[in-house]
Amino acid sequence: NLYMGSRALSLDTVNYFYCLYKNGNNNWTFETETYYANNIGPIIGNDSTVFFGNRNSNIYSVDFYGNKKWNIPGFSIGVLNFTLSVDKTGNLYIPARDTIFVISPNGNSVKKIPSYGIYLRGIVFSPSGDTMYFKDEIKQVGWAGALKSADLQGNINWSFNPGGYINWGLPAIDNQNNIYIIGGDTILYNRYLYAIKPDGKVKWQYKILSANPNNSPTIDKNGNIIFPAFVLQNDEQKTAIISLDYNGNENWTTILDFNNDIFQNYVDHELICDAEGKVYFGTSIASYFGCIDSDGTILWTLDMGDLEYDSCPAIGSDGTLYI
Repeated sequence: NLYMGSRALSLDTVNYFYCLYKNGNNNWTFETETYYANNIGPIIGNDSTVFFGNRNSNIYSVDFYGNKKWNIPGFSIGVLNFTLSVDKTGNLYIPARDTIFVISPNGNSVKKIPSYGIYLRGIVFSPSGDTMYFKDEIKQVGWAGALKSADLQGNINWSFNPGGYINWGLPAIDNQNNIYIIGGDTILYNRYLYAIKPDGKVKWQYKILSANPNNSPTIDKNGNIIFPAFVLQNDEQKTAIISLDYNGNENWTTILDFNNDIFQNYVDHELICDAEGKVYFGTSIASYFGCIDSDGTILWTLDMGDLEYDSCPAIGSDGTLYI
């Protein structure tokens, strides 16, 4: 089943959260209390409970059949790069300004972790589940300050700041607990994809021209790190998708040049990879959705017309792609 939220068209209407069958027919519709957008989440628990957030500052829990289990009000949520996160025990981690709220699967408060500067950004966990990573700095736009590693009680293990800034996009973590983020140093604001070792030290860095501040890297099944960035080609700025191997060596760089404006071609969402290593992406304003083969060749593109493409695609268990 597919789960998604919507944004109401007028201030005098309510908003909805939907469950669709994989053939596109409606399974059930859940009505929220206001016109505010249901644009946080969703995530699915191991018992098929669905959790999502709403710009009306509520977190909702809905069962498999669309019945409300609980909702908790009072969270200032809904900015870019906000996500709900779940640890291995099923607890929800909700970052809200200066506190990480930990909520049990049944909606009870487990603990509150003071974390000055986390604001409203997402949290990711290590493969072992005993470490969480998040970024700080109190503001909604611009750049984050530092990447922090902490245990599940909020005790800081280390903090990484390359000297300038890091992207708001969530870090990617591989099976060896290496962390991948995009950021810049203070020397003319050089931009890099950083590979950070589990102890917080730089493993390697790969230089780029720039990047969308909300982008995140993606890791395919072979350990290649794939991400969108701005690069120079024949002294011209271009939008590209880059693949690096596990050691930071370039596999390929694919230029997205659907028109002559670099910002018309930029990618404003996370990439996804399928089981064959193919990469799926959409350009936000030029409005093309495409597939890149594992060798960097663009296999096909879909003209989205006047629609913007700025959300993450999904792949079903039968290989169907949803955009």
